[in-house]
Amino acid sequence: MKIKQLLIGLVCLMLINMVPSVFAESQNSFFIGEHDSYIPQIQTSRVNDYDPLVDQEITVEITQIRAFDRIDRFSDPDFYVKVIIEGTEYQSPVWKNMKYLDNLDWKITHDIPEDLENVSIKIQLWDWNPGLDRLCDIASNDQERRIQDIELLYNVSIGHWYGDDFTNTEPTFSDPSGYGRANGCDDNSIYREDRDCELYFNIYQNDYDNDTIPYWTEVNIYGTDPMKDNTGEDADNDSIPIEWEHKWGWTSHRWWGIRQKYSPFEWNDHHNLDPDQDGLDNYEEYLTSQWGSDPFRKDIFLELDQMQIGPNGEGHLVPPESKILIREPFDKHNIVFHLDDGLLGGGEILPYDKNTSNDELDLWPTRHRSR
Repeated sequence: MKIKQLLIGLVCLMLINMVPSVFAESQNSFFIGEHDSYIPQIQTSRVNDYDPLVDQEITVEITQIRAFDRIDRFSDPDFYVKVIIEGTEYQSPVWKNMKYLDNLDWKITHDIPEDLENVSIKIQLWDWNPGLDRLCDIASNDQERRIQDIELLYNVSIGHWYGDDFTNTEPTFSDPSGYGRANGCDDNSIYREDRDCELYFNIYQNDYDNDTIPYWTEVNIYGTDPMKDNTGEDADNDSIPIEWEHKWGWTSHRWWGIRQKYSPFEWNDHHNLDPDQDGLDNYEEYLTSQWGSDPFRKDIFLELDQMQIGPNGEGHLVPPESKILIREPFDKHNIVFHLDDGLLGGGEILPYDKNTSNDELDLWPTRHRSR
């Protein structure tokens, strides 16, 4: 027993001695935001200009907003967004009486110093009311702390962000809502009225060759030409181009920052990799990425074919409200539902046919499919 106690004591002493050294390595590389959480900043050696080919800018783009709860007692929400970049606040217009905003194109661009590597960003979703605007919930933090917005660090050298939203291949440490998507239900308030919403966004920097790969990464990691657009190249012949492996190949987490998972120059078996276990392998995730597929968050794609209304009003097209009702329960649980009613190139309006036989049904996929 004494030997066992002695061994335990030695292990505890070793752990205590390790703690100062761990934090010493990270001295001045942490920020503590309002969310009371440590976010390690990725630190390269001191660089005077992370991209000498351009004057550096950061763009934050909001693409979708959807209300899960009742936001306003008297009407649909009057949403607007606040984005704070390095202390400078930007505000969107107010979108009046809109519970669902699916095709937004609101963005702001902010100039940053040439030697700034980690850019702090905060995103808030508000509901406008005369004299009493209310903050909506897009955060995954627990209810006791009442955090409703998201705080991020955008790393200019790699071109990725992390913090309250991140990408990670390990299920234990993954962000269930996905990269570039914030879900207020993630704080376990899915069955409570908590002004829960989902918000889709993107963050990117300007890039001389417009291939979405930052200058510093091209020069110091990939060895590619920062003045040449490398879009579509597949140096490792694994069927996935460099731009997809760059976006999804860097795994990040709020505690340890960014690490590389898939290198564009090392073959990966993407045809058999399915880290989110949604039935779409990485190659299929790449093919559907133009419609918002995320390899580390579950996605469902459903094609909807409908028949034209007959000459006397026969038949029935699926109304928009029904499409929303189908999508919402999945989205709340972070299974993003993509309904292809033609907008994704698959769903079709089939010719009206009063009497359709089984033989005709069998022929429809080849007679009417456009792809």
